[in-house]
Amino acid sequence: MTSPPPLTTKTKLKSARKPGRQSAEVADQTKLQIIRAALAVFARSGFEAASLRDIAADAASTHSLIRHHFGSKEGVWQAVVNHAVSQYTQSLRIHLEPPSDTQSSDPVETLRSVIRSMVMVSATHSEVAKLLMREGSEDGPRLNYLLERLLQSQGRLIPLLLEVQKLGYLKQFDPPMFLMSLLVMGDGPLALPALVKAMTGHDVQSPTFLERHIATVIETLLPRR
Repeated sequence: MTSPPPLTTKTKLKSARKPGRQSAEVADQTKLQIIRAALAVFARSGFEAASLRDIAADAASTHSLIRHHFGSKEGVWQAVVNHAVSQYTQSLRIHLEPPSDTQSSDPVETLRSVIRSMVMVSATHSEVAKLLMREGSEDGPRLNYLLERLLQSQGRLIPLLLEVQKLGYLKQFDPPMFLMSLLVMGDGPLALPALVKAMTGHDVQSPTFLERHIATVIETLLPRR
């Protein structure tokens, strides 16, 4: 019986790399599972009240594994913000692109459409609104980190606002005040589902509430003349 050829250095490297690739895939899946669990925990409890053990329990993971991947609770929080805002941005990007030849070239109507889209995207990614409301209660590095990334996703909104102001609308706003008003009016109720339920009887995710909420935001910020 012929003996198998000895392993060459090249063969050894190939065989050594294969498990490594599999481990990297498993590690990425584990990190994503932890991030999703941490997003829910931070949105529910806030940064200070949340613990790595809470996150580990929700992620079906371990405290030590979370530290291995993210280093600290702050590291987990930053990874959560990066992931959440990235998803939010991807969903919003198409609505903030300059209009094509087949779309309305009216800046006012475009801004109304963008406001509608922003509230709908925020409703889909309500954890971002909850994080913003929690971190917005006091100044600090976490609020700055979240705002910096969130505002990057809305870069097209400022030029559009300036176009609308040239037509005589929204003169009462400077860009930061408009963005703040839009965030508070649009996202605030989405971060306070119990209050909305108690006051209106509606679930914040129900189509009935969302349509009324969006119409209210648009007509308050940008009423028709």
